[in-house]
Amino acid sequence: MTKDSTYSFVIWDEKSSGSYANIMRSLEENKYVKVYLASSNKYIHSKEPNFKNEIKDIYTTNSGFTKEKCLELLKESYPENLNLKNNNTFNEFLVKNKILMKDGKKYIPTDEYKNFFIKKIYKGKFDNYNFTNDLFDQIDKIIKSQSEPLLPLL
Repeated sequence: MTKDSTYSFVIWDEKSSGSYANIMRSLEENKYVKVYLASSNKYIHSKEPNFKNEIKDIYTTNSGFTKEKCLELLKESYPENLNLKNNNTFNEFLVKNKILMKDGKKYIPTDEYKNFFIKKIYKGKFDNYNFTNDLFDQIDKIIKSQSEPLLPLL
């Protein structure tokens, strides 16, 4: 759809990943994009300053990050952190810091952090939990506090 168009007009609920992908593809192809933000009842367009960042912020605020995306972004900032080595070590880190708890074979939010997650529904049924921007920031703070540089031995 994006390839065949000269510009894009998107009516967006501010969380649909398909609409978000169309907007981003249009921008990558340097096409004009006008977006109607249904929840906000306003229009924005690609000639506005910071349009791309605003679209990303809207999407992550309303849809959050998958755990895998959160891990990927944290690894970029902390490539040497062993808690971020893989999905298993990240799960252990989240359990140790009481963000998630294990429920059988699944990991679910703890009561203390349940408001930091977005429930993802697919075809009317619960699919998984995404991490909010606020949760990402909390995890980042925990990692920073645990990775203070060591003092050199004298």
